[in-house]
Amino acid sequence: RGFITQSGDKVKDDSGKDLLEWFALKYYAEILVLDAADEGEYEFSSISDDGHIFEAQINGVWTRILDEDGLHAPRWGCSNKTIKLVKDKPLPIRVYYYQGPASHIANMFHWRKVSAAIPPGTDPSCGKEASTAFNLTTSVPNKAYKDFVARGWEVVPAEMFYLPGTAVNPCVE
Repeated sequence: RGFITQSGDKVKDDSGKDLLEWFALKYYAEILVLDAADEGEYEFSSISDDGHIFEAQINGVWTRILDEDGLHAPRWGCSNKTIKLVKDKPLPIRVYYYQGPASHIANMFHWRKVSAAIPPGTDPSCGKEASTAFNLTTSVPNKAYKDFVARGWEVVPAEMFYLPGTAVNPCVE
């Protein structure tokens, strides 16, 4: 269906057609937890079609945390490292997303707090195809996605993202 701008128009390609395929996005932000209850060690996951790379600046060095690059059907990717998030300490991040052919479009970014009950990197969805996560016609979550969420995963909330400097996050009212 395409992407909607803040003004309600669809994003267009250079020829004026709705932008649906063969593009890349690169975005920067900071993840900031404001409540001590949200502090802790986190792992990250994506559902992407096609490529999704997530990097975080740790101790001043850009570090690749999740790498699901390339042309592929929707699939779950999981982080190869955990990140400790501390209240009021912004974590600079950058995400690269690549969309090839528009048979599917997916770019969902998830996290979950690491717990002793579920060791990081052990989620059974990691590396598996995710085309069964949602009804492809209605975008309603299916059992596979509901099970994923039941294991503690959630979409990283918009209010945890801040744009560097004085920019305003348009996704948070």
